[in-house]
Amino acid sequence: MAEETGLILPIGAWVLREACMQAKSWAAVGLSVGTMAVNVSAVQFRDAGFLEDLLSIIRETGLDPCSLELEVTESVLMKDAEGTALNPEYCCSM
Repeated sequence: MAEETGLILPIGAWVLREACMQAKSWAAVGLSVGTMAVNVSAVQFRDAGFLEDLLSIIRETGLDPCSLELEVTESVLMKDAEGTALNPEYCCSM
């Protein structure tokens, strides 16, 4: 319903920000949670401003980007395989 009404972008950004803030606050008190996984809608993932918003939220919250895992469906990736390729400088080495 959120995708159909156009609310998925602000809701998705809010969820991502809240998840990053929560992971950062857990880390601040010494809790090791590994990675925080956040589901990303196909609409959100394909939005032209998604990467900019994501990087802004990471900077804003101070979360180590290696602590964040984005979950997207394969169908999202296959619609634009070339456009969804990650730049290696944004990837964390595990």
